[in-house]
Amino acid sequence: MDQEKRVLVAFVLSFGLLLLWRQFFVKAPSAPPKGAQRSSAQMSQASKPPQVAPSQPAPSRKKQASAISKRVSLPQEKGEKPQEVAVEGDLYKVTLSSQSAVVKSWVLKKYKDEKGDPLDVVNRPACEQLGFPMDISLPNAELASELKNAVFVVKPSISPLRAPVTVEFSYSNGSIQARKSIIFGSGYEVKVQASVFDGQQ
Repeated sequence: MDQEKRVLVAFVLSFGLLLLWRQFFVKAPSAPPKGAQRSSAQMSQASKPPQVAPSQPAPSRKKQASAISKRVSLPQEKGEKPQEVAVEGDLYKVTLSSQSAVVKSWVLKKYKDEKGDPLDVVNRPACEQLGFPMDISLPNAELASELKNAVFVVKPSISPLRAPVTVEFSYSNGSIQARKSIIFGSGYEVKVQASVFDGQQ
């Protein structure tokens, strides 16, 4: 019996200590941590259907038209009839044509052909089919054909001209403008500057 009493007393004391420990040392449950609250809020927002922004109206035709570049009216520049201008230096003689602003002949004075004449490096029969030197090549076939048949204004128009000299060609039909400058030096050197403007800004 003594042994049973001791076990009973030990059990009662253990239970009492457990109650005291719970009352004084174990705290009541607090609010969930901020991280948990944030995650739950994010989950609630994620569960909502996505909001679609209202579609903006398409730009009006007036605004689209204003975005398109404007075409500038160009003054017309056209030669009256085709003419040839010769440029002569110590080493060569070049003949230029105002039609298409090309080279028709380029004679090298110090070189001879098979006949013993000064060598002309421009083969006219071949150029009639393939195009003459200094011709402007464009991807627009219609525009290229117009410039090929166009009569340019040439300055200076006197002939022959003595190198070094610059010969300028210009042509405009009111909607397109083509310019070409051929700069002849004192030797064999020649510089060419060409531009085509379609009037759009």
